[in-house]
Amino acid sequence: MERHHHTRELQQLTEVLWTGRRLLDLLLYRLVSAKLVLAADEKRFVALSFGEVERVLEKIRVCELQRSLVTARLANAWGIPKDRITLVYLADHAPEPARTVFEDHRDFFLATTAEVEAVSRENKKLASAGLAEVRELMTVVVGDEALSGVDTQAYTAVGGRELPAGVAYRVDRVL
Repeated sequence: MERHHHTRELQQLTEVLWTGRRLLDLLLYRLVSAKLVLAADEKRFVALSFGEVERVLEKIRVCELQRSLVTARLANAWGIPKDRITLVYLADHAPEPARTVFEDHRDFFLATTAEVEAVSRENKKLASAGLAEVRELMTVVVGDEALSGVDTQAYTAVGGRELPAGVAYRVDRVL
């Protein structure tokens, strides 16, 4: 099995992956916090909770960009195509002790991503149930006919109007 040499890019990739791990853990924490807010039916904190989730997702996007750039430099240094640089490949071909670290990263990312997906599904169910509950309550209070005339658009952060489909898309994306 071909082993590659240790490079500065390999060290940089390790550092970026550690940052990614911390961010993925933070995302899981924020999602679990949001789940608790939803389960406690604390409607006034739902937007705050999902805003925190969105901020972590933005940091993860930045980290992924950094990882992509470092991966390209590493592939160039090793003289292989960029798409071959995966955690599986690194766990098999990197020099020690990096190889063991990449095995650990691979296991962590697989397990934690599964947890994030599970909590996201639970949050989506809770949020959907909460929205249905609000609709049901409003129907009881003001009647279905009155709700048919209600403007269901939402205001964006800059004061514009947004259709419900756009609001639903943002909620789905965050969850």
